Amino acid sequence: MALGSTPAVAGATERWKAIRRAIYYTCGSALGGVTLGLAASVVEYTTDRPAEFAVVAVVSAYGGAAMIRTWRPPQRHWQVPRSWWTRWRNGAFLVGGFTLALGFLTPIYFWSYFVFVTLLATLTPPLAGVVGALYGLVRSIPTWRAATGPVFCGVVQPVRISQCVAELS
Repeated sequence: MALGSTPAVAGATERWKAIRRAIYYTCGSALGGVTLGLAASVVEYTTDRPAEFAVVAVVSAYGGAAMIRTWRPPQRHWQVPRSWWTRWRNGAFLVGGFTLALGFLTPIYFWSYFVFVTLLATLTPPLAGVVGALYGLVRSIPTWRAATGPVFCGVVQPVRISQCVAELS
């Protein structure tokens, strides 16, 4: 997370800021996962099962076709508005985690996500909420690795830069 979950070289203060931001992101991600699980499950339990599964199957098939048609490698940059960071500061990590876990404002090209949402729809609402929370917690693992990992001052692999320069010339 380039916007503050990786500790800067400044020392212990920056490390604690990064950990606090990771906590916010994890809470938001878990809440987003719970919301996703409950929403999928409630839709299932309030509609006719065969009709709902047909809709989910069509959406999943469309998602798989879209993934094949417009496949792009996974990206490591945020897909939430930059204005959130200036408006809400650390609170943006909570809102951003919620939004990304819920899948809102995030183009999802992987069919496995649609299968996951389909499986959430087959669970009872309490169980879907728990599974959604676990999904949100797992989504936050890279943030914790960045917040608690080693501090990098500048270039991690200087040899790689010389290889890239050689390849470009």
